[in-house]
Amino acid sequence: MVMSFLVPAALGLSSLALPLIALYMLRSRRERVEVSSLLLWETAGDPLSSSRPWRRLKITPLLLLQLAVLAAFVFSLARPFGSEEARLGAHTVLVVDVSGSMGMEGRFERAREETLGWAGEMSGDQFVSVVEAGALPRVVTAFSRQPEEVVDALAGLELTGGEADLSEAIRLGRGLATPERPTDLVLFTDGGPAPLAAEPVAAARHVRFDETGPNWAIESLSLERDSAGLVRALVSVANHGGPARAVGVELEAEGKVFARLEVSPDPGGTEQALVPAPVGSGSVVAARLIHTGDSLRLDDRAWAALAVPSVASVQVVGTESPFVSALVRSIPDLTESDPSVGSAELSVVNRGEPGDVDRPSWLIRTDPPPPGLAMLGTAANLGVTWQRPGEPVLDDVSLAGVAVAETQVIQTDEWLPVVKSGEVPLVLLGRVNGHRVVYFTFDLTHSNLVVQMTFPLLGVKLLEWLGGEAAGGIDPYPAGAPIPLLSSGRGTVRVTGPDGQPVTLGNKAASFTRTGGPGVYRVEYLDVDQQVERSELAVRNFSPDESAGHSRQLAVETGTFFTDERTSTIREWGLWVAALAASLMVLEWWVALRGPRPARRPARGLVTPLAAPPGRGRL
Repeated sequence: MVMSFLVPAALGLSSLALPLIALYMLRSRRERVEVSSLLLWETAGDPLSSSRPWRRLKITPLLLLQLAVLAAFVFSLARPFGSEEARLGAHTVLVVDVSGSMGMEGRFERAREETLGWAGEMSGDQFVSVVEAGALPRVVTAFSRQPEEVVDALAGLELTGGEADLSEAIRLGRGLATPERPTDLVLFTDGGPAPLAAEPVAAARHVRFDETGPNWAIESLSLERDSAGLVRALVSVANHGGPARAVGVELEAEGKVFARLEVSPDPGGTEQALVPAPVGSGSVVAARLIHTGDSLRLDDRAWAALAVPSVASVQVVGTESPFVSALVRSIPDLTESDPSVGSAELSVVNRGEPGDVDRPSWLIRTDPPPPGLAMLGTAANLGVTWQRPGEPVLDDVSLAGVAVAETQVIQTDEWLPVVKSGEVPLVLLGRVNGHRVVYFTFDLTHSNLVVQMTFPLLGVKLLEWLGGEAAGGIDPYPAGAPIPLLSSGRGTVRVTGPDGQPVTLGNKAASFTRTGGPGVYRVEYLDVDQQVERSELAVRNFSPDESAGHSRQLAVETGTFFTDERTSTIREWGLWVAALAASLMVLEWWVALRGPRPARRPARGLVTPLAAPPGRGRL
């Protein structure tokens, strides 16, 4: 830090110290007093050189205090300040990690305090943006010049139970950089468990949070039904750095505890327990750790819901397809039924007419398309360029190498495109007559999808998603994963989260993304009269990968985008120096008040013999 003065000319007032010192060197003038006789002074010694007006300077506490008061006031009038390179640049993007591991030992609370400190340094010519780094990163506020707005944005961030997509958060931050506003990227994160693909991160600074402590976590909770129909709860408890000791687990359903048990996982290990669960289909079971005293409380609870017995059969109609039949036969416990019987839970329609959709269906380039889709024409020789981020039916599925010879060009406001080539939808999700429907705008035989290794995985996920309706709509994923919404296009959608607060969405909403809090989410589809048409459950548990609380230093390259110019922060000290001067004045007054007082003047007519002071002079 470099010190300087805003008004250096005021330092010239320090010359007032010279008259002050001169006053202390002057002899005091003797008072002229009329007396009746001089006989009493005749015996006194002769005064010596009393005619000299100056005397030798004597340093006293009072003089030092007065000089200190003068120096402090002159110093404050000169307005001293300290100049240092500002942490905030012309435009600073604060990327705040809200993943589950940031809940370890108060990391998130310390990160919030740190970011609020940065926001407090804002000046009028600086811009600040805030990016939330969660499972689905988002820009909370952009190009704000108001400290209050930035503080409110930071105060509104909440810790989640999911992972942080730091790479996407960094990409969002970089997207805010412009040539007119040189941009700094500041990452407030524990670094996560694994290196990022983009490391070292250019033009960034990393503020690391690595507090840690022992932690016990419910790693998983599931409900299983055996062949006899008995339901059992399987709970798995992990020990991350804690001592080997017994940990209590409590399981409850419908607000009543039905089991208490103890597990003793070894440090770094996991222990499972299987107990009977007296619940039926659609019931929710909650498990929680009791009296752990660990450093991360958010992973001490988990939830599971018991689904209706899974879908057992699917009927394939339309043009015969060996690829679809082979896919159905490859899925355990799923059989292809005779279309003439009409008792299957699911339906696959390969080309031809879609017919009356009376069950969850997978429609493959039907003619005409199902309701809600308008065909504008056809397109040829397309490749997949986009698939919807965070879409559960596309988890671990990459369609980057898929090419399509011919496809329908579809326009819709009611269906959700999840795979596209440019602006042309290739795969859409929607509802027809209240049932889930997957629609492919192209013929499988007119693409290379069926020879891709991802086709069986994609088919299984699509059939599982369709079967989820028949299985009660239970949708288990880690916290932060969005809940896909497929409205019939009428009425509204109401989502009630773990906090019990309902959120109402329009019928065009494609998903519900505020799922960072672990727990059970109830999704209700309401008709135009606000009556519940159907209801689904979505379970979001704490991500087990976050329970270990990994922390590491990110590899970064300092600097800014487009320029390396830096600004400075000025901190004035004038008020503090003025306060010091006032304090010294009070002290000087107190010292002067306690000093020796002049002798009282004798009464007229009385003469007290006093020895003349040394020196020679006149009376």
